[in-house]
Amino acid sequence: MIKIRILFVIIAILVIIIAASIYGYYILKKYSDSIYTLLDKIESDVENNNWDQVRETKEKLRAKWDQAQAFFPIMVDHAEFHDLGISLSRLFTMLDIKGDKNILPELSVAKKLIRQIPDQEKLTLRNIF
Repeated sequence: MIKIRILFVIIAILVIIIAASIYGYYILKKYSDSIYTLLDKIESDVENNNWDQVRETKEKLRAKWDQAQAFFPIMVDHAEFHDLGISLSRLFTMLDIKGDKNILPELSVAKKLIRQIPDQEKLTLRNIF
């Protein structure tokens, strides 16, 4: 009887851990997709020299990034989080300057970093071992 209870508790704990992982990945993916979409919009607007739209989207991106910063450090490797934060910081500064020739390459770096995060945090056997 006691062995069955112990087994039940172990299974319950594993289910909770797996459910929390899946939920965390869902939230992480949602934020990543949202940030990626905003970066894509900024890229399009920069290419079309639509700086008013860039400014509006940049503020949306900054707000979304501020929200994500509360959650990302819990779920994401700190080095990746740090690299993305630095890239976005540089990008925000370049967008304020307008016309910096490095905006598009920095956008590309930020997009690559944000796309990698959910893939590396996905619950797979490869990521576990």
